[in-house]
Formats: sequence, structure tokens, C-alpha cells
Amino acid sequence: LYLKNSDNYTIATKNQYIRAVKHLFKWLNSRGIYDDVSANIKEFKDIRKHKRDSLTINEINKIVNDIGTSKEVDLRDRAIIILASTLGLRANEIVNINVSDIEQKDNIYIVSILGKGYQEKSTKKAIPKQVYLVIQDYLKIKKNVKSNDALFTSTSNRALNQRLTKQTLSQIVKNRYRASGFNSSKLTLHSLRHLTADA
Repeated sequence: LYLKNSDNYTIATKNQYIRAVKHLFKWLNSRGIYDDVSANIKEFKDIRKHKRDSLTINEINKIVNDIGTSKEVDLRDRAIIILASTLGLRANEIVNINVSDIEQKDNIYIVSILGKGYQEKSTKKAIPKQVYLVIQDYLKIKKNVKSNDALFTSTSNRALNQRLTKQTLSQIVKNRYRASGFNSSKLTLHSLRHLTADA
């Protein structure tokens, strides 16, 4: 009732609390300590319309295929969209990736991610070989790349080779959407995360 009547939390946060409580009572019940009084408590539903539209895999493929493959800026943007849609990465996670965070160990390809709320890149995610090769194609065209450099950097004269900001990253993705005919204001970088969530 407290969560239901509170305006201090989002629906997602309220449901995290609900799930934590349900896990606790389920464990207590399994040990014979206390009955599971939370069994019939349902999570909250967001009755509002989605703030963002999602993209289908065919739409993402069209966006990627509409991007060229000869220029650094094109290879960078292809890598960003493919990586973001494959792993469902947030803007902050993408801009904080360094060249050295992309690794190949035997036949496994890994990217180290600075997870939400963490100070170190302790989260490691496996990436398909095809995604790894797309990133390598992008790195081949960059010049004088060092392992501690940012993976995704600006190609503009004002900020050449500097790490992308979250705002610039979002604008890059929006521009690629528009170039492929997807001009909805509801489509954002976050729309690429929905593909992973729905898969």
C-alpha cells in the first residue's frame, strides 16, 4: 500500500522492491520459518503509453545496411548500433568502452562494461564473432589507436578523436534513424535496448 500510494518511485523501482520482498518470503517459506504471505501480491503495471518506440530486427538491419562501409564515421556508427542492439547497452556504457575492453580469448569475444552504479568495469559480456569483426573493421580504419583510447570517438574537427559524449552518441543514432526513414521523436538510443529485452 505504501508503494501503491507513493509518488516518489517509478513503476520499475516499485516492482524491484516487490520482487525483493517476494524472494524473501519465498525463501522463508521454503525453510519453514514463515508462510509466504506475498504469493498473491502482483507487480505494478504501467498504464501509461510507452515513452519510446521500439525497433524490430528488420528495421535495425535496414538502418545498419543503409550506412556506408568506407569511411571511419560510417564504420563507427555501424559498430555502435550493432553493439548497442545486440547487448542492449546504455549510452553511458557505450561511451565508456575503451579499445582494450574488447578482447578475444580463444574463440570467445568479450567486452568489459562499466555497469550502472559501478566505478570499475567489472561486468563482462560475450559478443558474437560477427559483432567483434564489425568493431575490428572500424578500428582498422582509425589511425594511431592505443589500447587505452576510447573505442568510439568524434570525427568532427572541434573534438577530433575525443571520447563521444552521451549527448553526441544519442544524436548520432537519431541521425542514422532519420537517414533510414525512421523520424519518430519517440525513437531514441534506448529503442535499441528494447530489441534485447523482447528477444
